[in-house]
Amino acid sequence: MAMPSQEEQVQGMLQHAEQCSLNHQPLPTLEQLRGSLPPGASVVMVVTCCDPRVLPDQFLGGFGMKVSEVRNAGGRASEALRSLICVDHVLGVGAVIVIHHTDCGLTHLRNDFLHSSLTQKAPENAAEIAKMDFLEILDLKASVVEDMKIIKDSPYLRKDLKVYGYVYDIKTGKLQDVQE
Repeated sequence: MAMPSQEEQVQGMLQHAEQCSLNHQPLPTLEQLRGSLPPGASVVMVVTCCDPRVLPDQFLGGFGMKVSEVRNAGGRASEALRSLICVDHVLGVGAVIVIHHTDCGLTHLRNDFLHSSLTQKAPENAAEIAKMDFLEILDLKASVVEDMKIIKDSPYLRKDLKVYGYVYDIKTGKLQDVQE
């Protein structure tokens, strides 16, 4: 069977969304959501990669509205900080789980390769491209430790914020605990 085209995929998703809207139950407002949390409670934030193979709501269990995800290439904390700060101010963040994974695209891509590739596409932007850091991952555990430190050291987040780190193995489905 042939893979659907991107246009067919998008149209299929839109049709699915339309079908889901027929049975949609209104979601709580932020005020209602805050009110549904027990006093002193807060949400858990999961920072992970946007790789479609990595589905934390499946391997960590159903989240409901007590967990929020931030996904970006490599699951890097520096790019997730804005979201962490915003959610902390709206709902309160009690813990952050940083999850990187085996066979991540950022373990295969290097800054110099991306700089070269982008400079070929947009030579007029060579100076700007040379300054870009794509946060390549040379060592999975070290990258998790680095990201945990970025979150813990942020002057914009509470010092008592609990931060956990893991490497998700895409072959076994196991999470390996990473300590600082």
